[in-house]
Amino acid sequence: MSAAPFLPSQQIFTPTHVRAVSKNMVAPPDRYFYLLSGDTVWQCDGYRTGSAELPDDHPDVKWLINFNCPICHNNLSLDSTKKKLRVTPGQGLDTDELRCSYIAQFGGWCPFDAVLESPQRAGDKTVTVDGKKIKIDAVVKRC
Repeated sequence: MSAAPFLPSQQIFTPTHVRAVSKNMVAPPDRYFYLLSGDTVWQCDGYRTGSAELPDDHPDVKWLINFNCPICHNNLSLDSTKKKLRVTPGQGLDTDELRCSYIAQFGGWCPFDAVLESPQRAGDKTVTVDGKKIKIDAVVKRC
């Protein structure tokens, strides 16, 4: 039995043009989450399951949030069915500690570990990036 051939057209070409290898990841995100890490804002894809009539923080609503590890640049996913993840409308996003699951360049695990906390300071709730005001969903705090 042979594996399906890898098609070059499915590779990531540039940071602004990404083609997913997996067919289940080609849907547009339900919303973007904006995370503040130091003086950098990360835009993360958020996928929601559950009835559209239910609020984002309802127990029957599940979230999958995709982003890149800032240290090793591998793809990471936060899945509310596997990790405690609270999306509170109007307030933000909170998680328990999360760690990168990839092997580091010289062995051992990637050292990225953090928690996401709803912004508390007024200066963290909204930031300006290239003249555009961005509402921050969470602040990345390294452990």
